[in-house]
Amino acid sequence: MAAGSEMLKAAFVRILVVGGIVIVTSYVTFGSIAFEPLSLWFEFVVNGVTITLAYAALMSGRVWNVVVAEMLWCAFTLLVVPLPYGHRGNFVMVTSNVIALTLAVYLYILVVNRHIVNVPILRLIVAVLLVGLAHAVVVIFLPLAGVEVWLHPGRVLEWSILYVKNGMAIGIICAIGMELSEYLINLIVAHRERVC
Repeated sequence: MAAGSEMLKAAFVRILVVGGIVIVTSYVTFGSIAFEPLSLWFEFVVNGVTITLAYAALMSGRVWNVVVAEMLWCAFTLLVVPLPYGHRGNFVMVTSNVIALTLAVYLYILVVNRHIVNVPILRLIVAVLLVGLAHAVVVIFLPLAGVEVWLHPGRVLEWSILYVKNGMAIGIICAIGMELSEYLINLIVAHRERVC
């Protein structure tokens, strides 16, 4: 029971730190428009929360936690948040974003846990590249979502670059949150061991 309690506390710290950094950064950078569901910058917040939930759930080490967390987030996003793509388009965009970002976070954790990349700045770069790549993959699903940008070839490249840049920015912000949350968790564990 104690191990489950510690895992829950660590997940709570991860959600607070990473999610807090995403929300504060979104507000400071974009202002209140970041929280208006029909703005492009709202996707920044939604994708940041998706990454936060995926990270906290994946670090728990249980696949079931990831599935439940991301399915609940998909349902919340589809039912509560009005997105501009229509019913089918919203479903395609939300599910492709959630799947791509969860896979990016999974690969990030795999790289970090296997000590392939030990230096914090390189871990940030890996996160930026993986989340940017996840956004590049999501661009493939834009025509399925009914986004008219695909009718104009010049706009395809513009949207693709914008979406990948947005993903890279989310990646750096979430990676900083991930590093900070792990630092705080390690600090708390070290303090407990010193006290006991």
